[in-house]
Amino acid sequence: MSPEQVRERVLVTLAVMSQPELMAVSADLPPGRVGYELSRLWFEQVYAPGLWTVDGLRGDRDAKAEEAFEAAFDEEELGYLERFNRFIELRLEMTPAELRAAGEIDSDRWAGVVRDARNTLDLIEPGFRADRRRISDVLRLEDHD
Repeated sequence: MSPEQVRERVLVTLAVMSQPELMAVSADLPPGRVGYELSRLWFEQVYAPGLWTVDGLRGDRDAKAEEAFEAAFDEEELGYLERFNRFIELRLEMTPAELRAAGEIDSDRWAGVVRDARNTLDLIEPGFRADRRRISDVLRLEDHD
């Protein structure tokens, strides 16, 4: 994946995390479940330098994916993304085990992630908006790799 594609994927993911209603998911899906799935997406498919997944530690790191990720952002932006990643890690660590086992994140903690996703996006690309095509592309990440 090119650095441009990586950057687009990260920005769209942040946009969706900051406005989870953009996923157009079922109305009966609780926000905690949406938050958990978006967190899984972030850890497992978007944030290449990460060491963590929603279920624990990631396996082997992909040096090529990390290199493309780092090429997509300047040092300051990488710092913002690292801070955001750590913020999500902490929120998941603070979520009760029974909620995580059910595939949910505490709604108050998720609200904090939503705010921080918006702040991070505004720091990196002020005014960025994700349209339906961009969102659709991100939600089909496996097809791009």
